[in-house]
Amino acid sequence: MHLRKRLSKEVLGLGMVFVSITIIMTVLFLQYSHSVNSLITEADPALDALGYMLSAVYKDDMLLTDYLKTADYNTILQSDELFAQSSQGTQQVIDEVEELINSAVISDEKIIAQFAIAKELNDDIVETRNQIIAVHKEDVQTPADLNFDKNILLDVHQSNLNKAAVEFSQIIQQINSRNAVLRQGLLLRAQLYFGLMIVLFIVFLVLLALKIKKFSTTIVKPIDETISKAQEFVDGDYTVSLNPFEGIEEIGKLQANINKVFDVIHEQAKNPVQKAQIDEKLLSKDHLAIIDFIKMSSELHRKVTISDLKKHLNVTHPTVLSRLNYLEEKGMVSLKKEGRAKFLHTEF
Repeated sequence: MHLRKRLSKEVLGLGMVFVSITIIMTVLFLQYSHSVNSLITEADPALDALGYMLSAVYKDDMLLTDYLKTADYNTILQSDELFAQSSQGTQQVIDEVEELINSAVISDEKIIAQFAIAKELNDDIVETRNQIIAVHKEDVQTPADLNFDKNILLDVHQSNLNKAAVEFSQIIQQINSRNAVLRQGLLLRAQLYFGLMIVLFIVFLVLLALKIKKFSTTIVKPIDETISKAQEFVDGDYTVSLNPFEGIEEIGKLQANINKVFDVIHEQAKNPVQKAQIDEKLLSKDHLAIIDFIKMSSELHRKVTISDLKKHLNVTHPTVLSRLNYLEEKGMVSLKKEGRAKFLHTEF
């Protein structure tokens, strides 16, 4: 397997783990978010109905007050239509909520129980209201004095009205408080989710960096050793060899092949003539430039000094001396003194 493919495989494996954890966390969060939003949403129709019922109760009470002041039978009949319309609107709202309960759109048992209480209170108010209306209508149509009966019913109606007002307000407040708690919990879960995602992403980047660093370090060490041994070989130490790296198969094979090349050249280098040829071929272009310049000058019957060489190569004096020392050690260049001057010679 190529090194690039191996690294890609390891990075891909780490990435798949990160993606898998991300997907699991996201699915769990979305499921929780959906369930909470469902609970909040299913409470909305009940809240609307409770608000409507509370408003209708107060409107009916105002209508009833005006109704009891009316002694004209025709006006009473017109008021009956207003009461009927109010009752019809309230009943329609109640029916809509009950349909949602029956179809399990509203499934929260507490909301269902609270709505049942509100409906029962509304029914009590409507019942006493209808009784008062009936007594008042009879009172208008007959000479009998029914004020005592009406007052008793009005006391019951007022008690029911006060109880309903308190209960309706408390139920609405409880549902709103419940929704606020649910929203707060959802917000905290969302903050936790995004916080964990950021931490997870940072951990992924750190692990990715460590994996790449480890992979790079694993590669760099044997490659540095290969470069170092190769340089020693080029410098003339033909006995060097590499211990093939076992950590990465491709590098181990490369080093084994380089050892084969080393062995072949080492065998050739046992012959002095061939060794000289090998040494020359392994020279760098900087060293070859020195030999070529000395050869060319010799062919032109010119003697070369270190200063001439430095000027020709356009390098510093220490650089020239360093390269000449290397060539002298290899026996490729010699410095011979003729009188007061020293001239460079080569046998190549």
